[in-house]
Parts: sequence; C-alpha cells; structure tokens
Amino acid sequence: GAFISDFDTKAGVTGPSGGEANIDFEEVLGLAADQESFRGDLAWRFAPRHRVMLGYYAFNRSAQGASQRQIEIDDPDNGLIVIDAGATVQSKFDWQLVPVSYAYSFYKTNDIEVSGSLGVHWVDLTLGLSGNATVNGVANTFVNESESISGPLPVFGLRADYAITPSWL
Repeated sequence: GAFISDFDTKAGVTGPSGGEANIDFEEVLGLAADQESFRGDLAWRFAPRHRVMLGYYAFNRSAQGASQRQIEIDDPDNGLIVIDAGATVQSKFDWQLVPVSYAYSFYKTNDIEVSGSLGVHWVDLTLGLSGNATVNGVANTFVNESESISGPLPVFGLRADYAITPSWL
C-alpha cells in the first residue's frame, strides 16, 4: 500500500571542534516535508490468539536546490567544510524500516480483540549532502558527505480491534 507522511528532519552535524548544531533538511535544504511512501505489511494468525507480523516501509527523499543559509561541518577527516548560503546542494534522507513482531490476544470476543505485542524494528538511515563548498579555506571544492546507521529497535505494543460486523475480525 501507500500513504502520505509528514517529515520534520533535523540532523546534528558536529565534529571535534564543534560546527553546526542542527540542520533542518526541509527548511534549509529543500527536502519535501510530505511524501507518498511505500508500505507493505503481512500478518499470519497461526492460532486463534497468536499471530506474527512482518512489514517494510521505505522513505527515500532527495532534493537539489540552493542552501537557505550557511552550513558549517567540522569533519574529522577533511577539516572545516563551509557550504555558503545560496550554494547549490544535493541532499538526501533515506529511511527503511522492517518491523517483525509477535502478538498474543489476551481478550477476544466475536467483535472485540485486545492484544499485546513485542518485536524488533530494523532501521536503516542515510543522510547525505553534496555540492561545492569551502574546505579548509579552499573555495569551490566538491564535497560529498554521507552518514549511515543501521540497527535494531525493540518494540512493545498494545492493540485493540473492533469488528463492525462479525466477518471483519
């Protein structure tokens, strides 16, 4: 399926000597705040009160435009990187999520079901910037900075379902 998401992406970009505290990817770099995204979910009820769920969500956003303000990045490998206000910058924010969980229905009637769940969400995030910048005082240097992180997030849940007709639950 698909759904529309609303984003407010801020990233702290600092290095050994400090640098920019926060970059708002929508306001400063032009990423769209809302976007249609792919979402897929599967559920298998292997017994009347037990089910497992698996999903996949993908949010891949990119933009190219003029930076709305100066951005300073203190990179430990390259030194001070300064992207001037008005400079053309390509930015990206990619986020994939794979939730896996188990649910047990501890209250179940013909029209109401209440369950508790536990699981893990695997998340994969990538933030990136590229464009011309001043690096250690040298102007018009092309930079391509990107950071990625992946890992599991534990999830605990409580869910309630109500069937309008008996065949819906």
